[in-house]
Amino acid sequence: MLFIVLAAGLGKRMKSNHPKVLHTLVGKPILGWVLSACRSAFDPGQSNRIVVVVHPDMAEVVDYLEWWKEETGIKGVENVFQSERLGSGHAVIMAKETIDRCEKGERVVILSGDVPFVRPQTVQELVQCAKSCDGAVLTMDHPNPQGYGRVFRDPQGFVAHIVEDKDCTSDQRSNQEVNAGIYVFEARALSWALGRLDNENAQREYYLPQTVEIIQKHQGRIAALKVDDAIEVSGVNDRLQLVALDRLMRLRINHYWLAEGVTIVDPENTTIEPEVRIGIDTIIQPYCFIKGKTGIGKDCVIGPFSQIADSWIDDGCVVDRSHLRGVRAAKEVHIGPFARLREGTELSESVRIGDFVELKKTVMGAGSKAQHLSYLGDATIGENVNIGAGTITCNYDGYHKYPTQIGKNAFIGSNTAIVAPVSIGEGAIVGAGSVIVENVEKDALALARGQQVQKPGRAAVIRERNKKQP
Repeated sequence: MLFIVLAAGLGKRMKSNHPKVLHTLVGKPILGWVLSACRSAFDPGQSNRIVVVVHPDMAEVVDYLEWWKEETGIKGVENVFQSERLGSGHAVIMAKETIDRCEKGERVVILSGDVPFVRPQTVQELVQCAKSCDGAVLTMDHPNPQGYGRVFRDPQGFVAHIVEDKDCTSDQRSNQEVNAGIYVFEARALSWALGRLDNENAQREYYLPQTVEIIQKHQGRIAALKVDDAIEVSGVNDRLQLVALDRLMRLRINHYWLAEGVTIVDPENTTIEPEVRIGIDTIIQPYCFIKGKTGIGKDCVIGPFSQIADSWIDDGCVVDRSHLRGVRAAKEVHIGPFARLREGTELSESVRIGDFVELKKTVMGAGSKAQHLSYLGDATIGENVNIGAGTITCNYDGYHKYPTQIGKNAFIGSNTAIVAPVSIGEGAIVGAGSVIVENVEKDALALARGQQVQKPGRAAVIRERNKKQP
C-alpha cells in the first residue's frame, strides 16, 4: 500500500519562518501525527511505503523525514518535490512515478500533512470501503460548509463529482456533505485519471477531487465513507486553530490515561506527550509537563508544576515541583521540591533529593540523601550516604569534567567543596565547611578549613568605630 502525504503548502496564515507541518501539537509536529497515523494503518500483509510531497524550500521537512525514518526504522519513506504550488492534483502528479510502480490492484491512500487528528482506524475503514471500487472518499456533514468542496452522489450512493466551494453555484452551496480531503484509489485508476486533469476552474489549479469525476464518467465507481466527528478531519491553517487543536489533543491523551487508571487532577492544565507511558494509581497534579520517551510506574505522585522529559520513574516515587531530563529513578525515590536533575542521573531505591539540589550525570546508591542546596556532577555515590546542605562537587576546570567517588555510609558535612578528581572512602566523615582536594581514606575524618581565631571584645570596638564614622 502506498501512502501519499501532501505537505508542500506554504501556510502563510501561520506567519512563521518554519513550515506549517512542523509546528507542534502536544510536543509532536503536525506532520508527525499524520505519519504515525499512516504507520498504524499499514497493511501487515503488504509492502507499505510513504511518499511526502514537499516544496524544495522545505529543507526542515526533509530533515525531519530523515529523522523520522531513523527513529521508527521504517525504510520505505521518501519525499518528492512540488516546485510550483498548482493545487492538490498537481501535488499528487509529482508522486506519479511512485504510483506507476504500484502493482495492479494496489491501493494508494492520500492524506493532507496538516490534518493531525485522523485516526488509523478511519484510514483502514476507507481502504476497506474502496476494495470493491476504484476508490473511496472520506466525507462529513458540516453545518457550515463554507470553504469545503461539496460531495454529490449518484442514485446508487457512489460519488458522482466533487465541486470546490469557489466553483459552486448557489444551489450547490446548500449541500452539507463535504469532502474531508482523504482519499483511497486503485493505483492504475488514479494514474490514468491524473493524466486527464485540467485547470479549468476559478483558481486555475489542478484539483485532486476532479479525478473522482473522471473515473466515474468512465464507468468507474468511487465510494464514500462519512465520518461523524469533524474534529478528526480538521486542518491547521493558523495559530488560533493550532492552539485549539493542541488543547483537544491534550484532552484526548489525558482522557485515555484517565480510562487506564491514572488520576489526572486537572486534565485541562496537564500536558502528557504521546510517547509517555504511565502505570495505574499514579496521580498527576496540575501544571505538569511530561514529555518525550518518559515512563512512570504505578502508585507515583507527580507534581504540581513538574517537568519530566525522557526519563524513567519507577513505582512509588514522588516528584514534587521539579525538573527532570534523562533521569532514571528506582522505586520509592523522593525528588523535590524545586530540584533539577539532568541527563545521566541514576537514583537507586529510596534515594531522597530535596529542594534546590542539582544533579548531572550522577549515580546515587540506595538510601542516600542530598536534601538541600547542593550541586553534584559527574559523581558516583554509594549507599546510605548523607550529603549536607551546600555541598558542591567542583567537577569542571573550564576545559574538562572530572569524576568524584563517594563510598557507602559516608557523611559529607554542610558547605563542603569536593574538588574533583577525588574519592572519599566508605564510612568517611567530612567536616562541615571543608574543601577536599585529596582522597579521603575509609572511615577517616577529613577536615580542611582554616583555624578559628577569637579576639575577645574586638566586636564592640569595631561597632563603636563604625558609629563615629561619617
